[in-house]
Amino acid sequence: MSLDNISPKGMAIVLSVVAVTTAWAGQQTTVRSETSSLEVAQATFPGLYERSSLINACRYSPNVALEVYADAARTRRIATVPVNTQVTLTGVAGEGLVEIRYPAEGWISTNTLAVCSNPTPSPSPNPSPSPNPSPNPSPSPSPSGNACYRVEIDGLAIRETFSSGSEELGRLNTGDRIFATTNPPTEQVAETRRWVAIRYRSGTGWIAATGRNQTGNNVTRLSQAQCN
Repeated sequence: MSLDNISPKGMAIVLSVVAVTTAWAGQQTTVRSETSSLEVAQATFPGLYERSSLINACRYSPNVALEVYADAARTRRIATVPVNTQVTLTGVAGEGLVEIRYPAEGWISTNTLAVCSNPTPSPSPNPSPSPNPSPNPSPSPSPSGNACYRVEIDGLAIRETFSSGSEELGRLNTGDRIFATTNPPTEQVAETRRWVAIRYRSGTGWIAATGRNQTGNNVTRLSQAQCN
């Protein structure tokens, strides 16, 4: 049909049809460009699916290198991933294959894949060594001939003077053997207790030999033979 024989009104109709057709074609091109990579892959390799648990998941092959292919049909190899190299999945998978995005974009076989172990935590700074707790100090042994005692209670305090309010120098436990500073022992009664001066390290300490009102025995005096 020649355009020379078309009236102006007819020409306008023809041009409108051409514009609409052109616009539709452009819209179709846009729609196709927005088609997801999954849909494109499904078009050539049916049976693919996307699993959210596989998105950005980590895998590796502990035994053999992984061959990376450009398409799901695995017709064109584009890279080789060495043994034990971690790969990152896109989430798209199929029967026996999966798509990866790192270290190359493509498709690999799942036959030899293993789940990556938990990432190695960043080493934390070495903590400062805690000072070794000092054991309960043992009284210094006395020269032979001084009186000695066996402790009968746990946690018996060694004081700087014969007072429960004085500084605590250490503690004794049941069965510990302690020596008096003299023989006979040097004793004091204070706070209704009987106190005994003992040799402690290079000096003197005091222990309450009895409880209040001088009742009960915190220590038992040993024989001279047991003290030597």
